[in-house]
Amino acid sequence: MDSGPFVRGDFGERVRALATRALAERYETSERYEDKGLKRPMRDDPHAVANSAMQLLKLARVQEAMESAARRQQTTELRGEDATEIQREIMALHDLRRQIEQGAFLEWGDSS
Repeated sequence: MDSGPFVRGDFGERVRALATRALAERYETSERYEDKGLKRPMRDDPHAVANSAMQLLKLARVQEAMESAARRQQTTELRGEDATEIQREIMALHDLRRQIEQGAFLEWGDSS
């Protein structure tokens, strides 16, 4: 069924409100936030939901960078070369991940 006419309000404001409320329940936030050690955003706060999504995206990108660096470290060590710089990079990525988990990326600095 096409929900478009109902959501647009083609059948009146009361029907639109009911339809959007019914459809919104399908998109509730996941219960798995706690499993990942993250605070579950409140449904009524779109900023909290957006911040959580940004946090998860940033954590995924940092994880990808850490995996890439670990592969480069292994290759470097197998060639018998010094991997100190790659180890420093991995440590910096761990620090970045910790900052993202704490929400530090959301704190805007004073622009003055």
